[in-house]
Amino acid sequence: LITLFPRIEETSRLSTIDSLSSNNFTTLEAYEIDGFWTKRSSPYEMNQFTYEPLYLYDYVTPLLCEEKKFPVYIPHKNNYTQITTFKLPVNVQDPSILIEADNDGFTYTYKSSVLEDGSIQLYYHFETKKDQIEPHEFEQMCEDMNRMTNSITYILSFPIINEDSDFLKNYLDQKAKEEQERLNK
Repeated sequence: LITLFPRIEETSRLSTIDSLSSNNFTTLEAYEIDGFWTKRSSPYEMNQFTYEPLYLYDYVTPLLCEEKKFPVYIPHKNNYTQITTFKLPVNVQDPSILIEADNDGFTYTYKSSVLEDGSIQLYYHFETKKDQIEPHEFEQMCEDMNRMTNSITYILSFPIINEDSDFLKNYLDQKAKEEQERLNK
């Protein structure tokens, strides 16, 4: 992580939970990351942060949605959940996002929400259902996979102005609408 975030500090030791009965292995990591905001110039100065759940990329990839004649193999049988919480330097309004997919090959949930303390929490869950799907099941799975791929990146930006201003609230509402429209495409 140090190569991605030069100013990172572990806030608690890595812990693991290995449940043999449910066949789940969980790792819990906690870090404090500073210096990830990038300044961007537009009509006014902006702070921007882009987040991508890198581990999820092992299971998510763009697909060419073409007609299949033979069963399609799903290479990674998996049940993956990631919860990421951002404690931000200012209180911002985050667009609550919910994207779900449920097809013959996998289920997927991506949810963004603001917690009571003003933190933003991202929840990702991806679970494969079987090792292969039939040709007629591929089209829906392909469409869902591509929608996931296009919506996996989380971008948060806000102008550097007084956080109590009406301008900031209106701006964030507009950005929330734009982000939801982008994710629904």
